[in-house]
Amino acid sequence: MFIARYATGGVISSLGFGTLAVLWLIITSHAYLAIHHKEIETHRKWMIRCYALTFAAVTLRLWLPLAQFVLHIEFIPAYQAISWLCWVPNLLVAEMIVRSSAKSIGYSASVSQDFYAYLQPHIRLQTLTNDYKRQ
Repeated sequence: MFIARYATGGVISSLGFGTLAVLWLIITSHAYLAIHHKEIETHRKWMIRCYALTFAAVTLRLWLPLAQFVLHIEFIPAYQAISWLCWVPNLLVAEMIVRSSAKSIGYSASVSQDFYAYLQPHIRLQTLTNDYKRQ
């Protein structure tokens, strides 16, 4: 958020990156609280959104050369647009994935909980093995 204040491109870029930063903190907090309360399916949905926002760094680096070398847009106007384009489409796609997975039969909370229950003994065994190796 601090760096967003000084983004190249002025207020438009600052607002784009600042909004990204605030949303990332909010969404990551929701994901953390969900897993802390053992709400696995809710956590999964928030993490899909979080990943989409985190992936903005990659998307920005894809958009910049496209805007400058393919579309021949000057740097400042391109950067102003990309400060929003690097994360808004990602978040929209993530939201579509979250909403479509809620409707599908394959991803239900019980499946996630069953998988977690399956992994639990293996995780515990690995912890015990690591503890034994340290001694």
